[in-house]
Amino acid sequence: MSYPAQQFPTLRLSLALTVACGRTEGEAARRCRAIGRDFEQLQELGLAGTPERILERLGDTALLGCGRAYLQLLDLADRDHLQLLAEEVMRRLA
Repeated sequence: MSYPAQQFPTLRLSLALTVACGRTEGEAARRCRAIGRDFEQLQELGLAGTPERILERLGDTALLGCGRAYLQLLDLADRDHLQLLAEEVMRRLA
């Protein structure tokens, strides 16, 4: 059974999602392949796409009552990915 978060105002919801972000969808798809994930599946079950798409998905989770999201980066050697997330996603959330 599913309950809207609004029925439990003191309950704090969070989630952890694997992320593959790119300046283009092609770049995000390349990052998905690098971590062994399917782009379309990660778009549905995680966060994959451009910074705008990532922000849209995070906004959707906020509307459902989620107050905190943990972004899981699987390719720790891809520093450009971390920089992109910091500059284009995280700064817009602050």
